[in-house]
Amino acid sequence: ATTGGRAPLHGRHRSLRRRSLQEFAASTSSGSSLCMSHKILDVAPVQALMLITKWKNEAEHKRALGYTPIDTTETIKAVSSSVDTLAEMQRIANQLAVLEKSGADLKDDHPLYDKLVGMELLCALSGEAGNAIAYYRELTESSNLEIYACMGNQDTGKNEIAEEALVRKLIETTKERGLKTVSIESRIAPSGSTYLPPFYLDLGFAAESEGARLYKLDVAGAGGASTPVAPSASSSAGLSKAEVDAYIAKVKAEVDAVAKARTVAGAPDGAADDAAPASGAAAGTNGKPMGLNELLMKGIATKRLSSIFRL
Repeated sequence: ATTGGRAPLHGRHRSLRRRSLQEFAASTSSGSSLCMSHKILDVAPVQALMLITKWKNEAEHKRALGYTPIDTTETIKAVSSSVDTLAEMQRIANQLAVLEKSGADLKDDHPLYDKLVGMELLCALSGEAGNAIAYYRELTESSNLEIYACMGNQDTGKNEIAEEALVRKLIETTKERGLKTVSIESRIAPSGSTYLPPFYLDLGFAAESEGARLYKLDVAGAGGASTPVAPSASSSAGLSKAEVDAYIAKVKAEVDAVAKARTVAGAPDGAADDAAPASGAAAGTNGKPMGLNELLMKGIATKRLSSIFRL
């Protein structure tokens, strides 16, 4: 997706110890081949919106319903800090989808201009090793590739395996573009504590200063960057494009069906969408056009509906 002539727009944690990408591969019968099983591809904003909305609702249910005795401080922080991050990713995907559908350029006075300009979306999908989406952009002046957010489906318990696959790919992208560093900020939980998946430290990311949320990796001296990365979209490993498209289409069809049923039944509107609706959006129960985000939220806002989806 692009912003006109300006710039590219560009799990539940069940185990006490989170496994890395390499450990997951080593524990499987297929070894390193499973390590490379993610399909890494650019993802359209509307497709990202579908997936992130689903993942956010599942994370909200987990946080709202509490934790089990098997959860540790680390896993609790991982889940609780993910909800706000996914909500932010949802808002950005919604706005990018509106811009893409309308064909409008991103204006300097757009309320989310600083968050949208130059944003690129990358997705890692796998039938066996988790799923994740990363938002990133190139900061040419500082020769840095900023990972704005990288989150996966926590309900599978393998989200950080997919997130690591994306980060490894982005390290390679940083090198290919001639940039010097990769950066990511730790997430903040409602309690005020911060969380950064352990694999970032394993890859060589370090805080800019003690207590800082910003972590950076110098790709020239990246120890973890020399390990194999997940394949590009052209690789034959992982899910095929047809399988990816079929899954996203299935999610959309189920969400649309539930939203339609709830609208016919006269269900009350959910929280107001903060994004401008795309042209031709469906009408809400209040007679006003619904944004894509509102339409999605109407369909999957309850815990009961979360059982529809199992990626």
